[in-house]
Amino acid sequence: MEKLPFTIPLLAFLQAYDVDTAGTLKFRAALQHTDSESVIAEATGVLDIPESSLMGFAVLKFGNLRFENGGRYSFVMTINGQSEPLIHTFNISARLT
Repeated sequence: MEKLPFTIPLLAFLQAYDVDTAGTLKFRAALQHTDSESVIAEATGVLDIPESSLMGFAVLKFGNLRFENGGRYSFVMTINGQSEPLIHTFNISARLT
């Protein structure tokens, strides 16, 4: 366990999607500290869903992330055309010594 603040070289999220139509879906993703609502990373892009699968996969990578504070963080991904964002939460804690 690291002392705060610390930098992590890579944090990746692997996501799989069931979709009902093939096509290209635009998305926006943010990594934020839940307590302060500060955003530490953002990304935008597209998910290409081929006609043959109707299953989508995405690996979203954030590099050189600096965590200044411990506590709860959220990875929030909004996909155009979807009513609800996808949210994954996790905690960062630090060694006291």
